[in-house]
Amino acid sequence: MAQKKTSSVFNIDTVKDPELRSYLLHLTNSLNRQNQELKILTLKNKVLEGYFLSEDLQQGLDRAIQEFNMVGCSSVRILVQQHVPFNIGRTMEATSGEFAQDYAYLDKQIVQQLQDKEQLIINDTTKVHSIKFTPDRRYPKAIGAFRFLKTNDISGYFWISFEAVKEFSDYEIENLTRYGAVLTSICANASRLADGKDSAAAFEQMLTMVDVPILLVSSDKKILFENSSAKKTFNSGMEDIFDNATMSDWLASSQKEIHLEIEILDRHYQIKGQKLAGAAFTSEAVLILHDDTTFNHKQAYLTLMMDTINHDFRGPLVNMQGFSKLLGMVGELNPKQSEYLELIQDGIDEIATVTTDLLDVNRMIHEGGLKVQECAPKELVEKALTLIQAEARQKQVAFDKHLTTEERTISVDRIMVVSALYHLLNQTVHNSHLGGSILVEEHLTGEYWYITIQDAGRGISQIDIDNLVANHFADKNSPGLSLVYRIARFHQGDLQVESELGKGSKFILQLKCCD
Repeated sequence: MAQKKTSSVFNIDTVKDPELRSYLLHLTNSLNRQNQELKILTLKNKVLEGYFLSEDLQQGLDRAIQEFNMVGCSSVRILVQQHVPFNIGRTMEATSGEFAQDYAYLDKQIVQQLQDKEQLIINDTTKVHSIKFTPDRRYPKAIGAFRFLKTNDISGYFWISFEAVKEFSDYEIENLTRYGAVLTSICANASRLADGKDSAAAFEQMLTMVDVPILLVSSDKKILFENSSAKKTFNSGMEDIFDNATMSDWLASSQKEIHLEIEILDRHYQIKGQKLAGAAFTSEAVLILHDDTTFNHKQAYLTLMMDTINHDFRGPLVNMQGFSKLLGMVGELNPKQSEYLELIQDGIDEIATVTTDLLDVNRMIHEGGLKVQECAPKELVEKALTLIQAEARQKQVAFDKHLTTEERTISVDRIMVVSALYHLLNQTVHNSHLGGSILVEEHLTGEYWYITIQDAGRGISQIDIDNLVANHFADKNSPGLSLVYRIARFHQGDLQVESELGKGSKFILQLKCCD
């Protein structure tokens, strides 16, 4: 007798009792849910307990996609976009399924669709036009896409496809959401393990490329890292840095920064040090060394030269001052002779002042170059006009002065400002016609002092003005203007010029004179 063949799958729809059929359906759904939850939990355990405890994110994604299973699914694509330092972006992908590579051209559109939402469900692609398919390429009939992660550092997406129209149930969408949570765990774990190592490797590579010596040292005077420049420069003599008492005291202290000069292997170095902060560091510090031996020698020579000039000039200047006074005592002088003698004495006094100031060359170099003092604006202009009298009288040039009468003072470097005004006056005298006139005005506005010097001479073309400004007023025909511009910049000011050929030029000197 033939045995009746029975189906191995129980069909709930054959149960006639509606209450029993409803109960069995509920029971089946509950069992299916528990089964899927168990699968997700098993996958998550794999992530956290073993295989995925690797900093290789690609390896983790490949393993995760192998665990994915959904009836009828023809392809799965996982896309992870990492945003690493220096605006570098990279995309990692993991794929599975017969048509996974065929559908790669849709990745960009799907990612774009998920920028403002977490999921994209297309049950029938023939009725939805949000995704543009290429006519001559294969495309799926149904798509389920999910954004499972989006931070400033990393974004994650996965999408699945079907070759037939499909209605996604709430149960299936819930399971896909849980799968996304597993992928999030993989990315978070891999990022946590890799971030520190990747950053350290990147910065170590950068430091190796830097041309100045850089060291990482510990508080107990050990060199933990030295870039290639430090190795090449010092070879085995780098430990000499710890012979410096100031450096040793700083490493043992709680002070965060240090800046000192030190001699190493007969070279002069400027060293800037910074203690490192963060959980990864306890007492380490980074040192950056700048070899300024050449500059240091030049500075020492400059100081020596200035001292020599100062002392060599002092004797002759004293004699000139004495003889100029005696000249006025040996006989009666006419008014012109008296005036010229007075100008000579003023010039000698000015040179003596400048020469004395050269003794402060070291202070000027280290403190910014300005010897600021309280001055009367009118006095500075008058002093410059006195110095230019010889040149002006030779060209019979007259000065029209509009100077303030109010008593006030400004804070500037007197020597530099008088020098700047003299060179501007010399420029305008040189450009003036025989018997011409020059207008000199000054006024104080806010924290700035403005001096305007205007001639009616031959003028400067706009092209030449543009070239002057572009080259910071460096010009072989007007060498003094570059000095004026630099003095203005030292005073946090500026130099401007307005001119028209044949009609003269106007120079405007702007100086910051008070806080």
